[in-house]
Amino acid sequence: MNYPAASYGVSKDNMFCHSVLDTESRKTGFPLPDRVEDKLRGNDRNEASFGEFNPTTHENLCNLRNLWIKKVYKMQKVKPDDRKYLLLAEKIEQIFREGFVLSDDITHYIDSTFSNPSINELEEIINDEHNCERDSLIELLFFPDESMQIKLEEFLESEDFKKEDEEKPLNYILNKKLKTEIHLPEGKGSLKFFVPELSAAQFVFRLNISKKLNKKLLKAIDKFVTEKCKISVKVRLRNTRSEFSENKIKFLCSFFEKIKVEENYFFNCLDFILDFFDRLKDDRNILQFLLDKKELYFQDLQKAVKFEELLNKNNIETLISRGVRIPHISKEDAMNKIVIIDTIILAVYGKQYYSQL
Repeated sequence: MNYPAASYGVSKDNMFCHSVLDTESRKTGFPLPDRVEDKLRGNDRNEASFGEFNPTTHENLCNLRNLWIKKVYKMQKVKPDDRKYLLLAEKIEQIFREGFVLSDDITHYIDSTFSNPSINELEEIINDEHNCERDSLIELLFFPDESMQIKLEEFLESEDFKKEDEEKPLNYILNKKLKTEIHLPEGKGSLKFFVPELSAAQFVFRLNISKKLNKKLLKAIDKFVTEKCKISVKVRLRNTRSEFSENKIKFLCSFFEKIKVEENYFFNCLDFILDFFDRLKDDRNILQFLLDKKELYFQDLQKAVKFEELLNKNNIETLISRGVRIPHISKEDAMNKIVIIDTIILAVYGKQYYSQL
């Protein structure tokens, strides 16, 4: 098929392109970048960069718009029911094309497991199918982090995906040999290689595309959570392992409405309560279970303090010979958890339910 040229000064072609933009961008979800349109109309002469293009010339701008038009034609050939799967596949492909930046945790795992490997040594490990640690490493490299999920959340919320739908966008992705890039921190370089099929599959399945967020929770988030934090909150809810009961939903709605803390601490409290709910089977009295959890952390804190006192008077060998058990407890972590629980209880239930230890 011959695609229409997007040519500056050729009014017929420009009229066609603008017609496509007006009618198809709403259907396909592939709007042409505003800066490209402004440049083609002559409204913007500043330099800009769009992915692999450096559209400082009219020719490159036209090429970029032509790629967009090809994508529109591609979408027109897809069955209406399958369009959302192709759209999702396109968005996931874009994430792979942009590459993965290793987090501090993954970097620490690599350095501790593989003795601080150079970039060449890391590439050898990835390509060595006989290395027993290879699969675990690749699984970590292609784990979808929050920043990636944020790019997909609004689209997932707007569509209705079922559990059996997960394979459909995956099939679109596997039909292409996708290349990606792993960026090491601190300017240590990057690795380029084809995405393994298993890694692509694990990536898609971990997006939880079929998870439906409760309407009451969505309403509470949209009403009470700051604009900056809304999508991150929804991503965290999508990643929870279990469905929320009515009591848990009511609790979370109250939490979103009443918690008044700075952003980082807000997410500390939310992460704690979501992990707590994942483990909580009987939710008839959430307050009492929170108080019981606080009591356990306080007991851990007492054990850690008592052991420190013993260690100040005796060496570790003497304590072991006496049969003293060494508690693997972080005082700082236990104290932080106690403060988080207090913050949550005060916000959701008020001072009348606050219990000092």
